[in-house]
Order: sequence, then structure tokens, then C-alpha cells
Amino acid sequence: MSLHEKLSGDVSITLNGEEHILRPSLQAATSLSATFGGLSSAFDGLMKRDLGTYQAVVKAGIITAKNISTKDLHEAVWKAGMTKLSEPLVDFLGLLNNGGRKPGDDGEGSGADDNGGDGEGNGHGA
Repeated sequence: MSLHEKLSGDVSITLNGEEHILRPSLQAATSLSATFGGLSSAFDGLMKRDLGTYQAVVKAGIITAKNISTKDLHEAVWKAGMTKLSEPLVDFLGLLNNGGRKPGDDGEGSGADDNGGDGEGNGHGA
């Protein structure tokens, strides 16, 4: 399986007309928790429509745009619009909050780190 193959716990977003994958991982959860002082604060930032929070969440989880500069990624998030990104980013934080799983799943994680793939998002908060 390639690193960019979509897994069941992944969340898709569209930036600059291209689909990108956000992968819930321990690295992404740890980065966002440290950046915001907990994942609840990241949820709050999304609800308050704080652009920096949207940009940080995308940067922490995106696995399909590793070669894009932070500046270009931030601009792509802004151009996509917070209204369009709100639902998938809330879903992504929900996965991070639940160990990479959808609420109600009995597994022990999304499997993102299994089978040799690093399964890690970018992990850079802001």
C-alpha cells in the first residue's frame, strides 16, 4: 500500500481543486495538542472560525502535499474557505480525539502505522 492510499480513517479535503488526505496519527494529535493546549482548544478554534486553527489542523494531518510550502498551504486553506473545510476538519479532530478511530469503532487505531507505512501527518502545528 502506498503512503498516499486512502485508509478508512482518513479524511479528504479539496485544496486548489485537488483532493488531499488528512491522516489521523499520534504525531498529528500530539502536535495539535501542544499547539493549542489540548484538542478541545483546537475544536474551539474551528468553531470560532479562526483561520490559523484551520491552517494548523490541515498542516498537521495532510499527507499528500508534503512538498508545499507553509505559506502556500496556508493560502490554499484560506482560498478553500472555512465554510467548506469546517465539517471535514471537525471530523478529523474527532478521529484524533478517539485514537484515530471513528467513535464507536472497536479497533485499536486507524491502522495508519501498520504495514510499514509511516502513517504520519505533517505534524507541524502552525
